[in-house]
Amino acid sequence: MIKGLRTYRSFMLVVLASLVGCLAPLQTATAQFLHFEMNIEAELGVEVIRNLDFGTALAGSGLQQVDLGDPGMGIFGVNGTQSQNIIVNIDAPDALTAASDDNTDRIPLDLQLAYNNSGKDNIERARPLLGRSTRFSLASIGSQNTQTEGWVAKTAYIYVYGSLMIGDVQEDTYTGDITLAVEYE
Repeated sequence: MIKGLRTYRSFMLVVLASLVGCLAPLQTATAQFLHFEMNIEAELGVEVIRNLDFGTALAGSGLQQVDLGDPGMGIFGVNGTQSQNIIVNIDAPDALTAASDDNTDRIPLDLQLAYNNSGKDNIERARPLLGRSTRFSLASIGSQNTQTEGWVAKTAYIYVYGSLMIGDVQEDTYTGDITLAVEYE
C-alpha cells in the first residue's frame, strides 16, 4: 500500500506541475494596457496663390488699376489652425522699379489690401485692411462647435490690389516685391 500511495503522489505531483505549467502563461497574460500618443503638427505657413499682375501698359498711359476681385489681383493663403490668432504684416514698395540696370525710372504704386478669415477664398467676405498690419483669429472659421474642431487646419486669404500711375517712363519690365510676414499666437 505504501508503494501505491507513493506512485499516486508522484502521479499527482506530475499532474499538478503540468497544470501549473499550463496556467503560468495565463497568469502573465493579465490585462495589458497600451498607451498610444500622437503628435499633431499644424500646417502653418503662407502660400502665394496668385501674384499681383497689372498687365502690360503703354508709357504715359496714366492710371492702371487692379480692383478687388479683378483677375490680376494677388492672393496669399495664410494657413493655421482654427483656434489661432494671426498677426499679418505686409511690406511693399511705394514704387515699381525697372528690371534693366541702366533704367532708373520708377512707377508709383498705391497698394490696397483686404483679408478674409472665413476659410473660403471669397472676396464677398473680404474686409479692407487699414494700414499694413492686422491681427485676426481663425476661430470664426467653420462650424460653431469649436470644441471638437479646435485643431482643424484652416486658411485665411489676403487680397492685394491697387493702382499704378504710369507716367513718361522707358519701355521696360517694372517689378516690386511684396513681403507678407505672419506671426502665429
